[in-house]
Amino acid sequence: MNLLTAVLSSLALVAAVVSAAAAKQSAKYAADAGAALEKQHKLNELTQLVSTASQVVILADQVPRVAIHLVAMIRSNAIAVGGKGGSIELRLTEGVESRLGRVKELSERAKPFLSGSLAMLSGPVEEVVVRRMDMQALLYEAQGLRDQMIREHEQAFEQLMQWRSSNVTGRP
Repeated sequence: MNLLTAVLSSLALVAAVVSAAAAKQSAKYAADAGAALEKQHKLNELTQLVSTASQVVILADQVPRVAIHLVAMIRSNAIAVGGKGGSIELRLTEGVESRLGRVKELSERAKPFLSGSLAMLSGPVEEVVVRRMDMQALLYEAQGLRDQMIREHEQAFEQLMQWRSSNVTGRP
């Protein structure tokens, strides 16, 4: 019976050693999988960061055309009402120039992120997430400035059309 107990104990010890080795290997695989998952998450965040930065730059390239049309409409309205070169025209055009300058600033802040540098992967994923969120805020601000100029252009065009219509029909 002592021999049987010794054999069974030896078999149990071998099974325990094999189980420990399997558990160690399993833990290594789990750690590797976790690291790969984190790296993929960082890559996804970095891709979104680069995409959002690109959107900011593209939008900033469009805004000068909107600004040109808005300034032209402001000047047309000033001419129509006899206020060419007046303080209202100057204030409105300075406002457009100010917003155009702000959009250019936003674009300059976005440009460094266009490369999608993989060096950012060495830091924590939270850093990439924070930068992506900051870039999203820049995009929202740029979109808001562009949309504001588009609305102002539409309003100025409406005013000019009303002025022309009233002058053609002779109504004040």
